[in-house]
Amino acid sequence: MTKEKYSFGSRLKNLSHMNSILHYAVHELVVLENLKNKTLFSIFILEMSLDTVHSFSKFI
Repeated sequence: MTKEKYSFGSRLKNLSHMNSILHYAVHELVVLENLKNKTLFSIFILEMSLDTVHSFSKFI
């Protein structure tokens, strides 16, 4: 049996670090997705407002 290059503890520590990085990355993706959705909703509301103003301006 050959000796392992890295100990079990160091492998576990590296996996834990990778898990933390991936967890943070997924969290950031969720935050960006929520921001995108809020921005799209804001643009939709703005467009609706502009359409309403444009519709009423025809009568003035």
